[in-house]
Amino acid sequence: MVRWPFQDRFKPLFDSWQLQMPSLTRRTEFEDGEDRVRRTAHARPIRQSLEIDIRRRDFAVLRRWYHEDIDGGRLWFTMPVLVDEAYTEVEARIVDDGSGPFRLTLFGDHEYRVALDLEIRAMPRVDDGTYYTRQARHDR
Repeated sequence: MVRWPFQDRFKPLFDSWQLQMPSLTRRTEFEDGEDRVRRTAHARPIRQSLEIDIRRRDFAVLRRWYHEDIDGGRLWFTMPVLVDEAYTEVEARIVDDGSGPFRLTLFGDHEYRVALDLEIRAMPRVDDGTYYTRQARHDR
C-alpha cells in the first residue's frame, strides 16, 4: 500500500484539526407518534480536515505523489493521524469535493499552508479494557 510521503515530518496544526463522524442512521418523521430511526450502515469512512505547513519543494513532492502514487486521489494510502490521544497509522484517501484536492495559502518566503480533507477507512477505537474502565468510573 502507498504511504503518505511525509511520515514524521509534518503534523497537522491543532487549530485546524476537525473530525466529522458519519451518520449511520436515517430518521423518518411522522405527524403523530415518535420518529422512526433505523440503521442504514455499520461502517462509513470518517472525514478529517487538517492543515499542514510545508516548504515549496515539499509541495512539489506532494503534487507528484498525489497524481502518480495515489492516482489523483482514487487510491487509499497509509498515514499517521491523531486518534484520541496519540498518532496512529490509518488507511486514508484525499477527498476532492470538486474544488480540488488541496487548498493552499502562501506564507513566508518559501512555505505553504496546505488544507486537506481526508476519508479515514477504519478509525481505530479504544480497547475493551480502557472502555470498560472509563464506563465504570462514569457510573459511580
